[in-house]
Amino acid sequence: MKTNSNNKFNQETIDLIINSAYGSAGLINKIKVWFLIRKNVELKNLYNDYKRTAKSVHSLDKDEMPDYVLQKLESKTGIELNTNETSFISDLTSLIFAKPQLAFIATAVIIGVLLSSVLFKESQIENNYSPLEIELANKQTREALAIVSRIFSSTQTKLTEEIIPNNVAKPINESFDYVNNLFKKGDI
Repeated sequence: MKTNSNNKFNQETIDLIINSAYGSAGLINKIKVWFLIRKNVELKNLYNDYKRTAKSVHSLDKDEMPDYVLQKLESKTGIELNTNETSFISDLTSLIFAKPQLAFIATAVIIGVLLSSVLFKESQIENNYSPLEIELANKQTREALAIVSRIFSSTQTKLTEEIIPNNVAKPINESFDYVNNLFKKGDI
């Protein structure tokens, strides 16, 4: 980097350019930098130098970095870098929070969807039924319930009078008699 041009600008401007070049500046700060580098050629060159450096730093693989750098990053950020597990949610949140523009766009989309769902909500269609239609529906419901009641009654009668005594109770009683005959009193 050019140290003599750095002395011409205050530290705040240089920090703004560095953050913008590395992609960590917010949208408003990036716009400020854009206006600054349009007006000043030296600032534009400084920005381009930092941009190239940022590109090479971002292209570094974790394996290419020395261990002491990784350990220092872990201690400063509190994030463990040795994990190879990634999930969709963690990738999405890191992408959104790493890029302020994406966070702004995601927020705008969510607010837009919520507002459009409220504004363009279709009104509920109310069905107006006449008293005759309601009376007919009640009559049909009572008839259907009466049919179901008759079916349950005949099923109960058949179960209690035919199936349980002949097909269930009779074999059970025969089994008890068979067991009782096997073990006569005094044989045990």
